[in-house]
Amino acid sequence: MYRNGVTVIDVLKAYKDATGTTLTTATMNTSDDFKRWFYGFYSHIKMLMGEPSGNYNAEQNLINTDGEDFRAFLVEPFYTSLRTISVYQDGANFKDALSDVKVIPFIQNINEPQKIDIMPCESPVITSGKHVTDVTIVNVLGMMWDRRGTFLTATKIETGFQENNYDKWTNYVHNFSVREMCDKGSNAVLLVAMDATGTNKAYTITEASDT
Repeated sequence: MYRNGVTVIDVLKAYKDATGTTLTTATMNTSDDFKRWFYGFYSHIKMLMGEPSGNYNAEQNLINTDGEDFRAFLVEPFYTSLRTISVYQDGANFKDALSDVKVIPFIQNINEPQKIDIMPCESPVITSGKHVTDVTIVNVLGMMWDRRGTFLTATKIETGFQENNYDKWTNYVHNFSVREMCDKGSNAVLLVAMDATGTNKAYTITEASDT
């Protein structure tokens, strides 16, 4: 999953590799130096994704992600923690590096905002005689990806309406199911904060016996 820290990046390890300083998920939110570093790190990864490369997708396709195709989000309260040290200078050459980021309060669960719990598609066999049933990823800070790699389609579309003749309005109701698809050959980078040494990973894989 990590692909040597390319598609899933532990920012604590990247920060230690760059500065020699060890931080934790608690101390990173109070480190002004880390916050300044993150701005530059984010901008650098975004710039690299804008160049044709096979580094940032699982199929190693030679593609680039920039302009209207680039998408990114950060999860609160990490975003606000970063903004405590940011300075936006209007009219200066240095603009806010996070101006294109969408801020979200949680990813899947409002009670566990930085956690992803998924059943993977086409998961590899890790242990002989077992199959992967679940992948949990914690301490997710955000994500950068190519919008062309995600696809939503509506199925079982039903439309109904309710008329109110007295007030002269019609209320339309649309119901549908949603199918989500992901292109492994498109660029995507997941940012996590887990372990500065890189030993502990942010994901847990659950397996079950084939029998």
